[in-house]
Amino acid sequence: MSNSHDEGFKGRFFVKKHLTYQGISVILTTCKEKNFTGGFMSASIETSLTTPEELVVLAELYDRYGELFKEDQREIFEYYVYENLSLGELSEKYSMTRQGIYDKINRIRRKLREYEDKLHLIEREKHLVEIISEARMDQVERERLLAEIEEVFDASV
Repeated sequence: MSNSHDEGFKGRFFVKKHLTYQGISVILTTCKEKNFTGGFMSASIETSLTTPEELVVLAELYDRYGELFKEDQREIFEYYVYENLSLGELSEKYSMTRQGIYDKINRIRRKLREYEDKLHLIEREKHLVEIISEARMDQVERERLLAEIEEVFDASV
């Protein structure tokens, strides 16, 4: 993807590709601070894709499953989600109708959700992160308790 179109989109919100969990909260905050809304044709896609939370979910799903799509699908989706190009801008760029672009994006969105419903990669990853966090907390708690026990024994000597 070319960055030559960036000059025409100053002041617009850009989502960086390959988000991290830390980056998700930054994007949510940025979206809320900027009161992010998009200018999309269809009301059904407008209500779901213009929310910061939906953008984060789609980016997270796409990071896991994006390689399963054809190159042209990936490119359109990346322009739409990560660079906030409108349906009109994409239809001009790809010489397609707005409805055609809308249909491609909606198919990708549905497929991303289907992949997660079947494979549960994100769900499993979040569960593993929770387990690791709990294990780390348990380790810290054990170390704290050992330090307290040592203090008690040192004070009694």
